[in-house]
Amino acid sequence: MPDVFRRAITRAIPLNMRNNLSILESLRQRNHPMLREWLAAITAHDIGVQWRDADQQDWTNIASLLSHPDEFDKLFVTAIDIPAVPDRQALGSAFVARTPADVPIVNAAVYLYLNDAGEVESVFSALCGASAEPVVADTLSTLIGNPLDAANIASAVKTVAAMVNPVGDYLGSAEYRREMARVCVERALTECLEQLNGGILEK
Repeated sequence: MPDVFRRAITRAIPLNMRNNLSILESLRQRNHPMLREWLAAITAHDIGVQWRDADQQDWTNIASLLSHPDEFDKLFVTAIDIPAVPDRQALGSAFVARTPADVPIVNAAVYLYLNDAGEVESVFSALCGASAEPVVADTLSTLIGNPLDAANIASAVKTVAAMVNPVGDYLGSAEYRREMARVCVERALTECLEQLNGGILEK
């Protein structure tokens, strides 16, 4: 399992909750702050979910299910596919919280592919805590076709503010959450860069 998923289910979620919560229940409780890192990771990684209802059974990606919550809540999830992260691909995440073990105020996960030339072929990002919706997904399209480096990361995250619509509360104002959304996406992309620099880009 990718390290991002290990962190998502062990950092802030207490052991008793981890042991007694199914994947389906975690998706149905998608507004729970403790599940934000998990939701962002599975959305960014674009994992496959097998589901069934009274009439049929099929596979779809998690982002598609979460974008139709009324329909999703009528389904029964029978399997979930979390693939490994192969060469030239990376999955990174980041969060801000009051303490290192606290639930995230804002968090992000990013999954990306590089082509043979070392340029970004596709990228998927997911944010939690920066919108009234449980999770917001985006493709960070300005990165596509460009090398993954610090300058291009800094340029790409300038679009994050436009993709979120935070709701302020006692943990952070809307302005704070908007800025932390940018910071978290930048940190998640930087983690992807570090993974790739420590792996396939050195080969």
